[in-house]
Amino acid sequence: MQAQLVSGDMTIMASDGRPDAELHPGDNFSLSISGDDDERLSEIFNKLAEGGKVTMALEKQVWGDKFGSVQDKYGMSWMININHE
Repeated sequence: MQAQLVSGDMTIMASDGRPDAELHPGDNFSLSISGDDDERLSEIFNKLAEGGKVTMALEKQVWGDKFGSVQDKYGMSWMININHE
């Protein structure tokens, strides 16, 4: 199941866990934020990482965008994608 919310220049998406994965309430779905504002999205990434765990550093990827993933201090998984066209 997926959901998408577009607000201004950012998009927030949610995706539930895989049917074959073990259920752990709180980490059984992921949230993603994407947009063009490098400074704003980098700040969001850093705030989510405070007290949490960076699972993939926010850096330029082979597809040209900056991408990173983090688990916040509450155990929620986040993916941040900064569009660089």
